[in-house]
Amino acid sequence: MNTPEKEATERQKVLQTQLDRAFFLLDEAEETQDPGNAFDILLDLATLPATDDDETHVIRRTAQFTLGELYWNGHFTAQDDKRAIYWYTMAGENGHPLAQFWLGNAYCTGQRAEQDHERAMYWYQKAAKQNVAWAQYHLAIYLSSGDQPDLPQALQWMEKAAKSDVVEAMIYVVQAYRNGLGCAKNDEIADAMEVDILNRHRDSFLKDARICLSIVREMLPGGNFRQDVPNAVSLLVSPVLQSNVEAQLLLYDLSGKVPLDDNIRNQAFTNLVRLSQTNERARSCVRLIQLQGRNGTKG
Repeated sequence: MNTPEKEATERQKVLQTQLDRAFFLLDEAEETQDPGNAFDILLDLATLPATDDDETHVIRRTAQFTLGELYWNGHFTAQDDKRAIYWYTMAGENGHPLAQFWLGNAYCTGQRAEQDHERAMYWYQKAAKQNVAWAQYHLAIYLSSGDQPDLPQALQWMEKAAKSDVVEAMIYVVQAYRNGLGCAKNDEIADAMEVDILNRHRDSFLKDARICLSIVREMLPGGNFRQDVPNAVSLLVSPVLQSNVEAQLLLYDLSGKVPLDDNIRNQAFTNLVRLSQTNERARSCVRLIQLQGRNGTKG
């Protein structure tokens, strides 16, 4: 004799089998370019009636999020921003953390959705509460800016993101404790976070020019890290920054302020000349150097 609990369990198994089938068809379609009836299955699951059953709820929002992804990326269908946002929103309201984060990004940047900072904060906050580290970081950026910033709250979210190894958040935490932004000044906490960034995450930021350059600036006079010009220079000459105009200009200017090997200055100028062939910013920098009468190279 079937009990209500047994019937619910059997229903969940059927729904999960259907979801697995949709994912199988989508995986197969990577080679065949034919998703079969995957969209129909997902649509049926995504439009299931609301239920208190947790497993069915997860299946429903997973199908909603997957439809959002397919329409957003134009995967096996025409790209459709409105449908993508619709299904992301359905999934987000049903608690899907990545849907909430993607919506935050869309409304924050105005990328394929009308820019709306209030909506962006709404979705970032939902995702942040579900421990999406990058949502915590972006929410903190919102809270730390504007006419009435909430620096203590911003720092709380940044510290959460920092615990998930978001390096940009870790840099913010150093800045906050070094300068008393939303907290009492505490060089001990700032120093510990700085050491963690430079030691444990070096391999990570050596692959990301933007983060690497941010760390360099913090190491130089006026930055929030302990001043370490030799280490800053070692990062500026690293491969990840060889094609970064701002990094090479910083290295060139730095060579006129602190004792550096002439070869470093020469290489910085050579890199700027190379980059000037395709980059207007580099082209302007090279012209300015020449107009100011600073020879590009020595020796």
